[in-house]
Amino acid sequence: MNYSKVFTAIILLALAGMSFDTLLTYNKVTSSSLGCQAGGGCDIVSGSIYSEFFGVPVSLFGFSAFIAIFVIALLGLKGKLPAKKAVFGIAVLSGSGILIALYFIYIMLFVLNAVCIWCMLSHLSLTLIFTISVYSFNRI
Repeated sequence: MNYSKVFTAIILLALAGMSFDTLLTYNKVTSSSLGCQAGGGCDIVSGSIYSEFFGVPVSLFGFSAFIAIFVIALLGLKGKLPAKKAVFGIAVLSGSGILIALYFIYIMLFVLNAVCIWCMLSHLSLTLIFTISVYSFNRI
């Protein structure tokens, strides 16, 4: 398997995740409605007590995770980190993130009864990163 394609795909997905989380953080900090209907699911989720952890928007934690994934994939792509170790690190980090994302999906669906499309796109990016890393781990 060509590891450069794996890392390139992960880098692109991490950039997408960073973009979604940047939008979510901006929305939270400015109380704006970017790309969502006013009073819709994004506003409900962003305005809930679940959107912060110790006063920090949870999207900022997601953004940080995507930066870490981006850096690990870039190091793997440039040969500064062995490909197998890089993919393993990405799988562990993204897998941990998915567990957290599942909690937030539960909160959206069953507690808030609202869905934030930008949150779901961030979770999807993370899931795709995890899938690619696990699939390619034994193939590199």
